Amino acid sequence: MSTYEILVFENHDLYDSDIADPEDIVKKFVNMCYKYINPWDVDEWYTCLCSTNKSITYYDRCGNDKPKMVMLVGPVTGKLYDDIKAEIKNLYIKKCDDCGVQVPLNQAVCKECANK
Repeated sequence: MSTYEILVFENHDLYDSDIADPEDIVKKFVNMCYKYINPWDVDEWYTCLCSTNKSITYYDRCGNDKPKMVMLVGPVTGKLYDDIKAEIKNLYIKKCDDCGVQVPLNQAVCKECANK
């Protein structure tokens, strides 16, 4: 059984790290991405998810003075990459608290529910 290492870099300096087992790697990696490249602070347009057979990197390219990169190191399969990609995409989707329809990140409820 392989273990994975998650590294977080800020301006190419090691900022944080964690180790994860294959069972919870998707959840841990996405949580680290959310923690350090928060969708409230960095628009999806300014992020990039890249993969090789040994690593997956998710980083912001917004031009801030302290860009961050989250890197997963370990054996990468197509399924692992697809699972992480889907979960990263979900970080930028917010659902209405009342009816569940998709709303912008800065809104709690949709227009219809707000007018009730």
